[in-house]
Amino acid sequence: MNHSIKLVLVGMGGYGGFYVRELLHNKNATSAHLVGIVEPRPENCYYEKDVRDRNIPVFSDFHTLYSHLDADLVVISSPIQFHCEQTCLALTHNSHVLCEKPICATLEEARKMVAARDAGGKHVAVGFQWCYSPAIKQLKEDIAQGRFGTPKRLKSTAFLPRGLNYYQRNDWAGKIRDSQGRWVLDSPVNNATAHYLFNMLYVLGDKSDLCANIQNMEVELYRANNIESFDTAALRIFTQNGVEILFFTSHATQGETDVQFYYEFEDAVVETTGPPYSIVAKNNNGIIATYGDPNLDEACKLWQAIAMTKEGIPPACGLETAITHTLCIHAIHHFEIDIIHFPLELLHKEPLGNDSWIRVEGLFDAFNQCYINNVLPYEIKIPWSKPAHQFKYA
Repeated sequence: MNHSIKLVLVGMGGYGGFYVRELLHNKNATSAHLVGIVEPRPENCYYEKDVRDRNIPVFSDFHTLYSHLDADLVVISSPIQFHCEQTCLALTHNSHVLCEKPICATLEEARKMVAARDAGGKHVAVGFQWCYSPAIKQLKEDIAQGRFGTPKRLKSTAFLPRGLNYYQRNDWAGKIRDSQGRWVLDSPVNNATAHYLFNMLYVLGDKSDLCANIQNMEVELYRANNIESFDTAALRIFTQNGVEILFFTSHATQGETDVQFYYEFEDAVVETTGPPYSIVAKNNNGIIATYGDPNLDEACKLWQAIAMTKEGIPPACGLETAITHTLCIHAIHHFEIDIIHFPLELLHKEPLGNDSWIRVEGLFDAFNQCYINNVLPYEIKIPWSKPAHQFKYA
């Protein structure tokens, strides 16, 4: 098929603005025509005038849109609690789907999405964008082919400060459920930094569209902000092949940093370097492979979803791929792990642009110490830490 596909976007505020910009202003978007948008509050969206000037119809709800239009591809960039319902609706209307990460809030919802996809016979891509990056694709292939030997330990940090307005901008940020009782399970691990935990699971998968299987987890959860969920986490995961995964993330450290990772193998290490940000593989003789920056074209997932729709190409990250991340989130919340409040004397309110945010004194250094030494906070008796919750997968 060489024609331009009909594309519908669900959500044009927040991250949805990224998709509007790409579809309206990127020359690569010629193979898709944005025929409609679902957005209950378009007047609050940055690209509202662009959309209006192009006479693109905007609908307040998804059902109303489908009473006026049909779509070859639906891009869902709405809050987490709507992903399942909207994906299933799109599939019942014979549309392919690109759903932003995470796929949904709960395992039950994920299973509903799989059933709807199988019944509809369409593809569902999930927007963990590093999966669509040429850099990560090549790295995953090299790992699977044994270029670096057996994987031993993968670790990553992701520190992204978020202000008070971040948690006050809607009725679901930092919440377990929204104001209507729908599951959200919002946290950095399930939202802003989910990519970087997921990537470690993804590159260890033995097939191009699969993640590693999880054997057990240890989890420490903390909060600095006045929220239901957590804003800080330290995780250790062991895969069924015995590979250790460590992940440290927070919205309450004293500085935003580039995501860093260090993947250890029997014969080499793969790590981030910069600036400029890049991924390289090294052994005792020096650099043996350079993969580049996986962030170079964030819209790769969009172009590949369009190709998926036109040519039937299976997505690099589909539902079965992304469900491994949902399993991690399910375990964290299903076992009702205690979320520990940081001591009040360590909390400092700092300016952040036109906003302010809560900084935890010493957290940045503590997490970096854990990262370097391959330990969780409780293992080196950091004063505010509590023993990790441990559990195994059946």
